[in-house]
Amino acid sequence: MSRGLGVLVVGAGHYGSVHADALARAAGVRLAGVVDDDARRAHRLAGHHDVPAWTDLDVAIEQSGADVAAVVVPTVHHADVAAHALRGGLHVVVEKPVCLDMADVHRLDAEALRQGKVIDVISQRRFQAGIYAAKQAVDAGVLGRVTSAQCDTSVWRDATYFTESPWRGDPARGGGNLFNHGMHALDLLLWFLGDAQEVAGWRSASRVPGVAVEELLVATLRFDEVLATLHASLVSFPGNRMRLTVTGERGTLDLDGGDATLVHLDAVTGEVVRRSWPSADPDTALRAQYEDLVHVVAGVRSPRVGLAAGARTVLTASALLTSAARGGSPVEVETPALGGRPTVVTGAAATSAPL
Repeated sequence: MSRGLGVLVVGAGHYGSVHADALARAAGVRLAGVVDDDARRAHRLAGHHDVPAWTDLDVAIEQSGADVAAVVVPTVHHADVAAHALRGGLHVVVEKPVCLDMADVHRLDAEALRQGKVIDVISQRRFQAGIYAAKQAVDAGVLGRVTSAQCDTSVWRDATYFTESPWRGDPARGGGNLFNHGMHALDLLLWFLGDAQEVAGWRSASRVPGVAVEELLVATLRFDEVLATLHASLVSFPGNRMRLTVTGERGTLDLDGGDATLVHLDAVTGEVVRRSWPSADPDTALRAQYEDLVHVVAGVRSPRVGLAAGARTVLTASALLTSAARGGSPVEVETPALGGRPTVVTGAAATSAPL
């Protein structure tokens, strides 16, 4: 078996299984083992992949020979587990959303700098081939001056979505439509457009008794030179829809799932040009993010996502929910500073600041 970059999956729930499957198929990495405080769950997932299992993270770090910890525990525990792994000498990749508040983000940033380790955030849609190709085209200016964007991320979830996993309905534990389901779409919107300066949101409460989170959010976002809308829903039958349209003075980009279509005027001839890129599914894209991590850890390139981008998405989502709680009053979005430098990103061709 090839050694590769050893990744220890911390958290053996549903998403831990998704990460383990991706690692088992990715080039240049290996699944070094599984950690979970539930021994039966840890051994079940580890046994499926014929790797060791542990219930103690310190023991796993010592015995696994891992280089990286993939933190796939409930969001409320992300910061503690990631900081623990960093102190143990591992690089860290954290499932989205990276944390629930900026205090934890700053704590992770400081620990990563102190230990000299990489910290990255999962956002695999950036690694879907069609989306990435479209991003490069937009960065090259084929749309001209970007003026607007519309983002729709809609799924259908019945009441069991909350009753079977009560944390999903508790914002203090990382639950919520936007913080779970909507984060990938919001991350793409910010990746294409840069930092949102001001947002306004409206929400409808869950139909499930005792659930405190929103099931539908409709919002507007104001960027430096761009206006955008966001629709995030758990009650859109049959669901499974993720669409992003970015419009400029010389063209329009449409993302549907991972497929991309770009129609624009040629800068020289003025003729209409139509380009399209099919894309891989999100699971394949997760594998691609792990394969890219090999080069990030080696210092060959900066993370395509990184802690700064993860923080921006959390801050924007928090501002949207604050606005919705205030009946749609506009809220300015804070710009974080990490590693002693600001993470300001402006313009439609912005990319995430490397850490």
